[in-house]
Amino acid sequence: MPKNRATTRKGKGMLTLFRRGGAWWFRLRLSSGLDMRRSTGEGDKGRAELAALRIVAGLEQDGLRPVKRPGVTLSQLEARHAEWTATRHTPASIRRTAFSFLALSRFMGSDTIPDAGDAERFIQARARDASAGTANVDLRTLRAAFNVAVSCGWIAENPFQKVKAIRVPKTERATLDAGGLRAVLDMARDMGGDTDLAVHLAGLAGLRAGEVAAASWDWFDFTAGTITVRCDSRFTPKGKRSRTVPLHPELVACLLRHRRDLGRVLRAESVPRKPWKLIQDTLAPGVCFHGLRHSCASLWAANGVPPFLIQAWLGHSSISTTEGYVHCAAIVDPRFSFGLPEAPAQRERA
Repeated sequence: MPKNRATTRKGKGMLTLFRRGGAWWFRLRLSSGLDMRRSTGEGDKGRAELAALRIVAGLEQDGLRPVKRPGVTLSQLEARHAEWTATRHTPASIRRTAFSFLALSRFMGSDTIPDAGDAERFIQARARDASAGTANVDLRTLRAAFNVAVSCGWIAENPFQKVKAIRVPKTERATLDAGGLRAVLDMARDMGGDTDLAVHLAGLAGLRAGEVAAASWDWFDFTAGTITVRCDSRFTPKGKRSRTVPLHPELVACLLRHRRDLGRVLRAESVPRKPWKLIQDTLAPGVCFHGLRHSCASLWAANGVPPFLIQAWLGHSSISTTEGYVHCAAIVDPRFSFGLPEAPAQRERA
């Protein structure tokens, strides 16, 4: 067992000490299913053990259940959770949680905490009224929020813990062929700024929207012709590891148009959605921004890039995930980069 962790059995529960930051915390897991985590407020392990035992001694000895407290309402739980997340979660995550709590309170029609049956019926209703994907997002969000409530001792159990996600049938994401991508890139270049950079990074390097937003100039090695999506203290990609992607010549030209020495590539905090919506409505109906990543993977495959290499460039842990991104089976080309129709400026020069 690690030196910074100690475990003791207490009746029907398991009491574990662990260090977080500068203080020792304890975790109490009970046979009833309760999983509680609290800080002892002590930096010394010996004093932390005594503090944890004093807290546990304040619990009922019959089954080690928490002492009964006045019931908390749904609105009170939401307010406590909002206060808890204020310094821990991103603004987008906080807004997403607020939307899920709002939907739950409207479904309940009262201010009572739902039970397991209510939670199951709520998710089924969300799947009918909105979509299966929305229902699953609400399920993940509320399950995490109620886990925090259980850990903090606000409620005894999580009603969403055993609710199963709605099964969503897989659909093939719409992608662009080389000509469609050529038109999208040209329109993005005319718009300029972050739109030009974002569309080229997604369509010519297969970067995710979050990676595009987090990209910094030290990711690019123009001499070697590569992009290194870095996993470090500043940014963690979805795959939780760094990867290297080749630089397409047109992407190099785009980057040089906007090059700065230091800092993030995009000036805004995220991908510009309104300009992309205009491009989507004009040239790529049904193709979302993530569809540019799919288009890039398909065109790599169409020009003979081996699947295992596409997997590495996209940062997939499984080749089956990569296969879901590749929708094109064209003539194999020995080049390890896809070609695009000539840009209008190139044709004019010729």
